[in-house]
Amino acid sequence: MEDVNVYLGSTDGLTADPHSILSLAEEDHVTDMQVVAAAVVADITPSFLTSIANATISNVLIDHKGYFSTFGAELDMIANTENLVHRGNTFVHMLYTHRSISQSIPEISFDSSVNVEDVPGKRTEINAKIFEILRPQMSRFKELFTFVNQAIRCIHDCVQHLQNKEMRKEAVPIELHHSLIRLLDTLIILDNLKDMKTCLSQDLARYKRVAGPNPPLEVMEELKTLQIFLSNPDPRKVKGFILLSLREELQRVSGHEKAVLDLVQLALASLDPACAFHQSLTPEERFRLLRVIPHGLALADGDAEDPKSFSVFRSSRLPQPGLQKLLRRHPVLPLYADMVLSTEFVLQKAPHFDKQAMGAAWLNDASGDARAAAIHNICSGWDSARDASTQITAQLALLLNKLHGEDRNVERVLSDDNAQLAQEVFALVCLGFQRLSEWTASIQLALAWKYAHPASLDPSGEPLQGDGAEYARALRWNLSCREKSVLVDVVSMVKALETLLLRAEALLAPFIRLHVHLRIQQLVQRDLTPLLHRLDKRNKPILPSLLKLRSLAADWLNGVEPRKDYREYSRKQQGQAAVHPARVVGAADTQLFILRMQVCSLCDSSSELRKKSSVFVKADLERSDVQIFEQFYRDSFFFPYALAYKSTLRSVAYLGDLWYREFYLEMTKCIQFPIEMSLPWILTEHLVSSPSRVSNSPMLENLLFVLDIYNDAAQSALYVKNQQYLYDEIEAELNLVIDQLYFLLADEMYCHFKNLAASTLLEPACRNKLEALWRPADSPPQPLWVEASRIESLLAQRHVHLLGRSVNLALILAQHVADKLRRDVEFAVSRFESGDARGVIDLAALLAILRETHRRLAQHLQLLPFELLLAEVNESAQTQPGSRSVRGRIATHMLASLQQDVLPNFSYNAHTQRFTPSPIAIRPAAARKPPK
Repeated sequence: MEDVNVYLGSTDGLTADPHSILSLAEEDHVTDMQVVAAAVVADITPSFLTSIANATISNVLIDHKGYFSTFGAELDMIANTENLVHRGNTFVHMLYTHRSISQSIPEISFDSSVNVEDVPGKRTEINAKIFEILRPQMSRFKELFTFVNQAIRCIHDCVQHLQNKEMRKEAVPIELHHSLIRLLDTLIILDNLKDMKTCLSQDLARYKRVAGPNPPLEVMEELKTLQIFLSNPDPRKVKGFILLSLREELQRVSGHEKAVLDLVQLALASLDPACAFHQSLTPEERFRLLRVIPHGLALADGDAEDPKSFSVFRSSRLPQPGLQKLLRRHPVLPLYADMVLSTEFVLQKAPHFDKQAMGAAWLNDASGDARAAAIHNICSGWDSARDASTQITAQLALLLNKLHGEDRNVERVLSDDNAQLAQEVFALVCLGFQRLSEWTASIQLALAWKYAHPASLDPSGEPLQGDGAEYARALRWNLSCREKSVLVDVVSMVKALETLLLRAEALLAPFIRLHVHLRIQQLVQRDLTPLLHRLDKRNKPILPSLLKLRSLAADWLNGVEPRKDYREYSRKQQGQAAVHPARVVGAADTQLFILRMQVCSLCDSSSELRKKSSVFVKADLERSDVQIFEQFYRDSFFFPYALAYKSTLRSVAYLGDLWYREFYLEMTKCIQFPIEMSLPWILTEHLVSSPSRVSNSPMLENLLFVLDIYNDAAQSALYVKNQQYLYDEIEAELNLVIDQLYFLLADEMYCHFKNLAASTLLEPACRNKLEALWRPADSPPQPLWVEASRIESLLAQRHVHLLGRSVNLALILAQHVADKLRRDVEFAVSRFESGDARGVIDLAALLAILRETHRRLAQHLQLLPFELLLAEVNESAQTQPGSRSVRGRIATHMLASLQQDVLPNFSYNAHTQRFTPSPIAIRPAAARKPPK
């Protein structure tokens, strides 16, 4: 059996090439699930929507003690920090979705029918029941307070450890800094959520009242703890209690300012794509770094009352101009769901920040605010986003066609063509992730700006008042028609590319794992060899550690590790590719994490390999080696994301926050907002009811992409926030949306095809006359034509996936269209019945238009034959197919008109062969009321 310490689940002797990588699943048990995915029969109907996949939680670094690393203590800290981050996320979801329980419980009151002596006993009994209801919620708040203390203590210990390492000039893995950034951001979100939820103090007050004047000792201690956390008596800690407590704890560490500023510098470097330490891919990671920067400044800043205290605004450790420019470009940041964060509000927490003196450099003035508005405007980058979407879609389509066209029945060998193809697949998938992240981030930034800058008036110029006015000002009346159209288009680009990548997972994932395996093996078996050779010649004590690092990820040919390959190395072998098995197996999460951490430590300026023992001796790590390791560290940043293909795709294309509005529900004290204020419905109604176009092509086919927002929101409600009532609210709103959508879409579709049929049957002479009448002065004639529509793509939908249900959109639309056809035929017949025999000309024209409309609709929908529909309305029974009955409504009215009106009151002119009204009416026809 192979060495399972290297690649768990790998099989001996498996090789791969572009002709057979996909067939490896037949022999490798690691990819059994892909065989099942590939065996699923594809649906012949197009589908726009992605399916809801269950969210999974991976335990980070739970097995790190089983791998070699020179940073054992740091790995323990990172594992502890990541565990706290994971726990903190659960508290974030709990706090955001919390709704006041005490407000739903009415106050105790007794009427006159209750005996006065029984009131205290009944009150005590009711209070006991209310106490039992509130106790679980208060216990969770107490657990949250315990978690906050643990997180603050963890950050304190990590900062203390960093300072000790700095004093000893020892290298510290950069991953520890990133873990601290994640934990700090979790505390930032929790602090803002706690301040936003004013109902927490109300629940606590109600809990104290029902607990009674003499509660048990355990309850009394719990009340004291909750009082400090939720309603702190110190006026300074009424708001921002968590970050103020963290600031006080950090001040106990000598020199904590440098450690905190190192986090700020790392956040700045991680936002720069050209930097080797660029560490942000998903929108949440990018916004996390942006949120930590101003909060880091506030935490590192000293007390303003002490003239000798440290001031971050005068520190030379930070690139002040670049930092100021970054904060001016992002005055508003997305915090969580519908919550936003103001950079100015955070900077004002820094004691040394003076708005009057520093506001021009750190904050925006009127002109700078206009520039920031242009940056946050989603319309500003729309053209470039459309070009990028078209380009990457074409590239992905060409690549998939290339992979589908490969012959799989050839010998499987490792070659340069295989490596090149796997690298091409990996690069294109990573580019797709980046494009999705950019478009999703642009949507979140645009909405964050709208939340922070609500409208003051509705389109009619009236001030907005009433329930939910704040939310209507933020979204409903704050989006222009063009912004809605661009927002729909960007949402469609995100969901279209997500669907394309999701369907191609079974085809692309094996190539991704092959590339990761090849890249790691080339590093440990080729790039490390010259360094090991120099260390062996110089008898460096670090050589055994690097040999263990190589064995951490090496996959040797035939499973045998060469013991003297680095000793026999010569410069003639430089650049030669290492020979190793080609496996469609990626590295384990912890294995890859430790490998990247060790490689990064080799490039650190304080690394032992980069130090010179004397002036005349070169460092063990040459400049070319540093470039190779830095390039691997930069490239391997995408390895965990590419290996976690589906979860990464879900993160970079998640748009469920466009539905959530818990912050505004808490602000307005509303139970829920009407559907007219929901952003998904606003965009849906804009597409269907407002046929305005930003470009020449209609956007109606993007409708189903917008509905996919409900899928994202429902998936988050069930598998992330774990709240059933949120899912129920989403489902209830979606049911209303679907009902309204059927009505609006059927009406839009029916009018389009009826106009198309009428324009087709219009006589050329009449058309020319009407075009001449509609011609404006001094302009060419305006042609009568029906605007093109892509509604046919919606009519082809047989399986629209919404909240786990498969909806046959075409079937339901066919039912609504059939009802409209029946009503129009009924109107035409009733209109004929309300007049005399001369109305038969109009009846024939109307029926011809309806027949042509039916013919065009029947090409896309399953409709009954028009003759059957007409016979049903005409009430004419057919004894056999093709036969006609003279007892229908049309025939009956025609015979009656001939008998009662035409024959008595008209004269026949033999020359013109027509009936004309007689001068004297023998039997005047009774006037009938026309149909409505």
